[in-house]
Amino acid sequence: MPDHKTIEELEAHIAKLEKANLALRDSACQGATSVEDIKARYMGLFDSFDEAYVLHEIICNEQGTPIDYRFLDANPAFEKSVGMKKEDVIGKTVMELLPKTEAIWIERFGQVALTGQSTSFAHYAAALDRHFEVYAFSLLVSAGLFAMLVIDRTEQELQAEAHKKLEQKIQHAQKLESLGVLAGGIAHDFNNLLVGILGHAELIHMDLPEGSPCRSHVDEIRTITQRASELTNQMLAYSGRSRFNIAPTDINHLVEEMGHLLRVSIFKKTILHYDLADHLPPIEAEAAQLRQVVMNLITNASDAIGDKSGTISIHTSLVECTAEFLREFYLDDDLPPGYYVSLEISDTGCGMDSETQLKVFEPFFTTKFAGRGLGMAAVLGIIRGHHGAIKIYSEVGVGTTFKIFLPATENATPVVKETPDETITLSIAPTILIVDDEPSIRNIVKMHLERAGMTVLTAPDGLAGLKVYEENADAIDLVLLDLSMPHLNGEETYRRLHQMNPGLQVILISGYSEQEAMGRFVGKGLAGFLQKPFPAKVLIQKISQALGTHKPPDA
Repeated sequence: MPDHKTIEELEAHIAKLEKANLALRDSACQGATSVEDIKARYMGLFDSFDEAYVLHEIICNEQGTPIDYRFLDANPAFEKSVGMKKEDVIGKTVMELLPKTEAIWIERFGQVALTGQSTSFAHYAAALDRHFEVYAFSLLVSAGLFAMLVIDRTEQELQAEAHKKLEQKIQHAQKLESLGVLAGGIAHDFNNLLVGILGHAELIHMDLPEGSPCRSHVDEIRTITQRASELTNQMLAYSGRSRFNIAPTDINHLVEEMGHLLRVSIFKKTILHYDLADHLPPIEAEAAQLRQVVMNLITNASDAIGDKSGTISIHTSLVECTAEFLREFYLDDDLPPGYYVSLEISDTGCGMDSETQLKVFEPFFTTKFAGRGLGMAAVLGIIRGHHGAIKIYSEVGVGTTFKIFLPATENATPVVKETPDETITLSIAPTILIVDDEPSIRNIVKMHLERAGMTVLTAPDGLAGLKVYEENADAIDLVLLDLSMPHLNGEETYRRLHQMNPGLQVILISGYSEQEAMGRFVGKGLAGFLQKPFPAKVLIQKISQALGTHKPPDA
């Protein structure tokens, strides 16, 4: 069928065909005395048409009800469009050729043949797996003859379905992005508050004498604050911008290492089954984050099975993925084709309906009585941050499978072990400028630094910070600069400070993750980064390292 770009063009084309068919039918039937005569004259007229035409006679039962129809002839375009050869259909009935044809279609075609009333409708031929637009015209009511114009709409239907899926995917991606921005913003603001809580708790701890009964309460405040910080990190992970310490990671080794932890995390009646492929290449990932992914998925799988007997299976493999294959996953972000390490976790639990599957990764959505709804949100963010893809297969009453694909690498670099913390000893008393719009953060950081023997200046925003620096440029050794501030943000403030003094040491502080914050400062010479909240010891260590004023105990 010709390519019609718009609905209007298609409608105009159909109208033209209907007019031509009427003229053709009138010409063919005028003076005709037999079925053979009509058939010969009709086929001689429409054999040259580009559209698929076929001639039928209706077959009725004794009560005159249409029960089938026979193919009398077809033009060459019919063979090409429908995919059935002319010699294979002529003389046969539709029920012989397509036994799954529903009675309603035979009834509709029969009405055309018996009443002379033309009709048109869309029809999906299940046996051919094709979508057609059918126009049926009566030729000779007394003989039960009718002709059909058959337009193959399969390609258009597939394109429409693909377009619909793409629209849904874009809407879903936009929803995820909006939720990610929301989660990241909440985490940033919450981290700002935690700086004050943790900072004041540490000051109280320093001032309390050894043996004070209040020390245990302060220690509990510090512990709870750290847990709250971990909670906000889960929200940052959902946004896909969490900080990852990437290193070559063996996924099989990681799962095996977690074996004991996984077994104690599931119900006693649940069997944990491993099917790990041999000789898998490493992936570039942060092992701690992947452990969180595995633990969340295993815990959810165990909860889905409950205290009934069931199985959780962990399967790994190496898969060569095409771009088309990756687009079928929950996240693809235009991932490149190539080899991916697959981690598959399946359970025989209660399963999820389609509505639950759509919401499962949303922050704060949970089906658990005491759940927070951040576990699966963090899983999504971690996989996104590792440039991976994830897909859910689930059926209510049958179980659920999560498939995760992470890019494999053959050029793995050795894992660099972290060096133990050094004892910090200040050899000078530096002057520090704190530029942050949160008064509580300025105050608590100032108190800690002054206790460490430093001189501290503060500014409530970027413009004020530039003014303070300009007035004290000779004295200021380092600037602690917040990223998000009114009037002048951290990025622009840093640019202007760098113009004043290219050698000035600046440490960026932010409630956002390092990956997101530092992305704006690549190649600009920052002395370091601190994610809020941070312990006083880490803050002083960072400043000392930046200024070169720390020395190991044996130095």
